[in-house]
Amino acid sequence: MSYQDAEDFWEDDSFVAWVRQGHDSSFWEDYFRQHPEKKIVAEQAKALILAASTLPEVRPAEPQVDRMWQHIERGMHPAPPRRLFGATGWAAAACLLVLFFTSFYFYFRPRASVYRELVSQAGTSLLETVNETDRTQQVRLADGSTVDLAPGSRISYAADFKELPRREVYLTGNAFFTVTKNPRQPFLVYSGTVVTKVLGTSFSVETSENDRQVTVKVRTGRVSVFSRTDPEAEQKTTDRQLTGIVLTPNQQLTFDGSDKPAGRTLVERPQLLPTAATSDFEFDNVPAPEIFRKLEQAYGVTIVFDETLLQHCRLTASLKDESLQDKIQLLCQGLDARYELVDGQIVITAKGCSP
Repeated sequence: MSYQDAEDFWEDDSFVAWVRQGHDSSFWEDYFRQHPEKKIVAEQAKALILAASTLPEVRPAEPQVDRMWQHIERGMHPAPPRRLFGATGWAAAACLLVLFFTSFYFYFRPRASVYRELVSQAGTSLLETVNETDRTQQVRLADGSTVDLAPGSRISYAADFKELPRREVYLTGNAFFTVTKNPRQPFLVYSGTVVTKVLGTSFSVETSENDRQVTVKVRTGRVSVFSRTDPEAEQKTTDRQLTGIVLTPNQQLTFDGSDKPAGRTLVERPQLLPTAATSDFEFDNVPAPEIFRKLEQAYGVTIVFDETLLQHCRLTASLKDESLQDKIQLLCQGLDARYELVDGQIVITAKGCSP
């Protein structure tokens, strides 16, 4: 084999065996006597192999290897022409490589490894459904709950929940859940480092490729979300009440790998609640507070406003086909007001109207 760079050595099983176990030492000693010009790149590969051997066995994909090599090459300066790196230089290089591989393991490890870890800790036998099609696949659970599983996603769950204190499922990928209500037996979804807990509602869980980023969006009902690393996670899991960060309809929350998620926000396009699907949004000289209260009921969102300040404000508007954001924007224009989203709520700031 022609060894042109460090990657050629890294990919040679014989070279890796020599570095790790000392196999074929006479061959490699003889090789470097005949090819002294290869020692620099061989030492680079050796440092890489030794650094990687201290980490769990996770093999990066080829594009990720390319990105890591680019970082490594920028971080390691070439040696002067007439001498190799000293021991201190290579020790520093090895530390640098450990840093890169550690970053890779926690940020780029395959999604399946996180999921499998969760499933192995379940403590009960589970069924698994994998959606290998190009369309959403519906899974019906033993309690009547349904899971609309997105393509490329998988879910594990118990065949029967009757003898279990909780209904627990494990997800990697994206899914929409419609959960049968049962306050005595909470329903929990484990995805990445995030636990989503409900008593009976509909919501979606979306995870990034390596399950580090998890977004929970609520369609109906109330949902509790917390991190598995939360010191109170066990109590929040076993408690029949919803604790942690509670989301209501049309709110969402994203964990990006840290224990502290970003604040609650509204989903991109809030949807009418099923009970308000036929609501009439035609208003003729109606007090502004009454309009805001109707929108709250129709979308399940909280609209914060000063009712005393707006009690004399009346509006005429046709808001049948507009999105919630457009409805609010049009109402604010009519009131010479403005709005902002704060922690998943709509906050109206207005000057008020004269009697």
